Amino acid sequence: MSDYLNATPREVRSTIQLSAGELSSLLGTHLHIARLLEYSRQHGYVFLNNATHTVFNTGEETWSLYMLAPGDGSPAILSGDDNAALVEVYRGDVFILFDETGGFVRDQVQGTLEPFGSWADISWLF
Repeated sequence: MSDYLNATPREVRSTIQLSAGELSSLLGTHLHIARLLEYSRQHGYVFLNNATHTVFNTGEETWSLYMLAPGDGSPAILSGDDNAALVEVYRGDVFILFDETGGFVRDQVQGTLEPFGSWADISWLF
């Protein structure tokens, strides 16, 4: 409980658009982000050569790479930090979250949550 009560509110200090050189540097140093971007491209996602870098008051950093999903061109955002990366896809009432190992599809109208890949193994819950 004390961790919760003593938590520092996370606030954005800056967000900048990455130049081509900064994007190249990011992908060269954060290989997990580069691998997920390549995985996404192999599955039909179109990278818009648009990325941002956000720094928080806690010193944490995140990067967002903007894509279009295959088929209908829904917005897709590859978000990553120093340790992990995920892709979020927004298709109206359907939200998809995935990485290279699996993910889930959440349909708000149907009220369903369908995991796939390694995310379908719920044994980690028990």
